[in-house]
Order: sequence, then C-alpha cells, then structure tokens
Amino acid sequence: MRYDPIARPKPVRALRPELHQLETFLKVVETRSFTGAARLLGCSQPAVSQTIARLEEAFGGNLFVRGRGSRLELTPIGLSVEPYAIEVLATIDTQMRRAIETAQSRTGQLSIGFYLGITTGPLRDALRAFCAESPQVQLRMIEGLPGELHRQLHEGAIDVMIAAFMPRETAVGIDRMPVWEERLFVAMPATHPLATRPSLGWAEVASLKLLMRTWHGENSIYRAVLSRIGGRQLDCEQHEVSREAILAMVGMGLGSAILFESAIVPNPELVVRPIRGRSASATVEAFWAAGDSNPLRHHLLGHLRRQGEVARDLSLRAPAMGQEQDRD
Repeated sequence: MRYDPIARPKPVRALRPELHQLETFLKVVETRSFTGAARLLGCSQPAVSQTIARLEEAFGGNLFVRGRGSRLELTPIGLSVEPYAIEVLATIDTQMRRAIETAQSRTGQLSIGFYLGITTGPLRDALRAFCAESPQVQLRMIEGLPGELHRQLHEGAIDVMIAAFMPRETAVGIDRMPVWEERLFVAMPATHPLATRPSLGWAEVASLKLLMRTWHGENSIYRAVLSRIGGRQLDCEQHEVSREAILAMVGMGLGSAILFESAIVPNPELVVRPIRGRSASATVEAFWAAGDSNPLRHHLLGHLRRQGEVARDLSLRAPAMGQEQDRD
C-alpha cells in the first residue's frame, strides 16, 4: 500500500502509545525496514508489523510509506512522531538512571536536622564519609532545638533528625535509634573562679548562672539538666538565640553554658571544662518517620552507626572521666 497524500486520515482515537511501540518505531526508522528492526529487537517481522499497526491506530494514520522492494520512508505523521518518540524515551531513560542512582544512594536530596555540634565527633565523621561515597547527593542541614526539629520531622520537612534530650513519649509515629553518648561540658568566662578546675561536678554546675537556648518556650534542655543536678536549684536564663550567640554571651561574662563535646570551638575568651559523674553525658539518637524507606537516609544511618561504634571504642580506652563519682 502506497501513501496517498490526498486520502482522508483515519480518525484519531484516544490511545496512549506504549514505550515498546515507540522503541519499535525508532528501530524501524533506524533500519528503514521491518525485517531489519525485527533483527535488532530479536523478534519476528510480523511482530514488528503488528506493533507499528497498533501505533498507527493510536496516531490515526500511516507512519511509513510502504513500497514493495524499496526503503521505508516516513509520512508527515511519522516525521512528527519521530522527535516525540526520541524525547519520551530519552526522558524515561534519564529518570530511570536517576531513580537507580537514588536507590543506590548516589544522588538525590537529604534533609538533616541536628541539635549538637558538627565541629568534631561522630556526626561530623559520618557526614564526611557519606559525602565522600555519595558526592552527588545534595544535603540540606537544619540546626535547631529538639522540639522544633521534632515538629519538622513530623511535617516531613526533614528526613532524619540527630538529637539528644528527646522524651520517649514525644516519638509517636517516629522510629528512633541510639547512636552514641555525647559528653557534656561547661563553657565559662576565662576569668571565672572555677575556670582553674580541671573538671566540674554537678554541684558546681548548679552554682553557675547558666545561659540556655530556647525556642517558643521549649524547655527540654532545661529539664534534662535539672534532672542531673540532684534536686538543687538552678539559676538559668533562657534566650531565643543561636548556640554561637550563647557562647558570645558567655565570653561577655553574662553567664556560663552547657554544651556537647562536639560543639566545642576554640575561643580565647572562654574556658571549657568537662562535667564529672555518670550522668555527665547524653544519648544522641537518630529519628525518622516510621515506615520511611528512603535509601539515602538508610545509607546515612549506616555511617552514623559505624562512627558511633568508633566513638564508643575510643571512650572505653580513654580515662573514664564520665564514670567518676561526684565528690560534691
């Protein structure tokens, strides 16, 4: 059958071409032969003819000018379909490649909320290892207080949360995993009388004027510290500022602050001393939405577990400052 440019086109039916039909069409275009396309596709020539016939039904007209003994040529409909087929298949290939890379933790986005320092410690080392293995993954880091990060995790604004001082009852619909123990330190002005001590007990901590971060009245950190000082009264001011602002206020002589070991940053105006006692540490945990199977999150948790084990091994070998009994 030869193409008749004057013939009335068949009515277009609302059929959606299938991917294998577009692939077959492009093989016919490449070889200009149903037989040649069948050879490339590893199927029979009648199967190619049937596939093209169904595709022509979807587009409402012939895609090729068929002539006995001559190369197939594209009709105007075929010429318009060709770039469409190329674009669709290229888009599918690109999306499939991205999906595979994401599944293998090589690309994608991951939002991480954290409440502790990343100057040193397991979180810093885990992030470094994660980025080295998956350099194409775009990280979004959100620093905040535990309560605010918990809210964002529930709302889906972050994928994983790394924090301490989270009450057990707040984790409804959230999976959690202990990762490591973070030692607690006190930052005080270099001129403070207790700055000469190599370490402080909780009684000495309770004697300090403490500056703490808060956000919309959140007091989880205050409660955690209060539970560690053995019923002593606590002189505390809470400010809706960043950790850096709190440390700047300490340097100005406005008070002292409790911070994680991983948040210690050298500052000539400050002296940082470890707190003694069995309760002078906090369990850092990872939190994520229950049922979330995000492969990037799973990959990061693997690094966190490994770095947490390294931190525990180092802690066991080090002098047990945190295990000393308070002498207060």
